[in-house]
Amino acid sequence: MKKTPYYRDWDEMPVLLTIDQCAVILQVAYQTAFRWVANGALPATKIGSKNWFVTKKDLKELFERRTDNV
Repeated sequence: MKKTPYYRDWDEMPVLLTIDQCAVILQVAYQTAFRWVANGALPATKIGSKNWFVTKKDLKELFERRTDNV
């Protein structure tokens, strides 16, 4: 996994995040985050030929769903 800057809260995060950044924030492997994108659990938009981006709002919703189940 690539290093992502530490964010103290959701307001500090950029509006669009890469799958790498999402994986680090959620503390999962890149493959897991990409699988969530592939199966629709984490909505993402492909920009260009191979760059996927997730909105901060969608990431936060997934995070809250995951923590509610713990």
